[in-house]
Amino acid sequence: MKIHRVPLKTEDLARLAEPERDFLLLAGHMLNEMNSLHKVFAWCIGGHKDHSPANPLEGTISTAQAMIYARLLAGKELEGWEVLGRAWFGTRISHRVEPRLHPDALEALRALKKYFSSANLIYKVRHSFAFHYSASGIGATWERASREPFFETVLGGNIGNNFFLAAEIAANVALFNSVEPDNLEEGMRRFLEEVGTVSGQFVAFLEGVNMAIVEDLTGGTLWHLASEDEVFPNLPNSAIRLPHFCLPESNPEPDSVQES
Repeated sequence: MKIHRVPLKTEDLARLAEPERDFLLLAGHMLNEMNSLHKVFAWCIGGHKDHSPANPLEGTISTAQAMIYARLLAGKELEGWEVLGRAWFGTRISHRVEPRLHPDALEALRALKKYFSSANLIYKVRHSFAFHYSASGIGATWERASREPFFETVLGGNIGNNFFLAAEIAANVALFNSVEPDNLEEGMRRFLEEVGTVSGQFVAFLEGVNMAIVEDLTGGTLWHLASEDEVFPNLPNSAIRLPHFCLPESNPEPDSVQES
């Protein structure tokens, strides 16, 4: 797989005004976190889509594990919007860089402004289910949650394989109920759709900002500045799976057990 490396030189970065230099690094950091959380979410939830687990509990736990990352991503999205208010709109960076953004990045910024200009699901999730713990918030719908399948604690034989599934079901029921009180399935659909859409808008905008600032700083397009290199991934993105259960390191491999 060919990659392209664009070095950021100390002397070039030193020529930037401090707020612009800070924002360039912040934008890259936000972009990395949102991309990584979205990938991990997809790798967890995809763990049971292309095959039927021997035990349906595995699929339920994969989904619950994926939701942990989806909630964190939602929280990061609100944090991202709030820091844009201070570090992008609150400085002259937006006036200087925005006219040079690619149309896709501009459209993403407009969509973010529209979404966060009114009450939204991301705000609700951030303050109740992502970064702030609330015992009463999770416990408020406990009885409804307890009627869901697999409302249980799963002990996998060691700490890493244990999963307190009832707690995740309770958290997710509380979240989905806050979105659609009469329809948990619709609440989940709306939550995942909005988190995914907003994540895509952030990625388009932040990538555009990075390109605009670096190209202005160096006086050339990123492709002309890049040197070619190679990496050697052994799986396509769609084939990567992150199940919850794994063999303890001290256990022999299944094949060696069978051979013995």
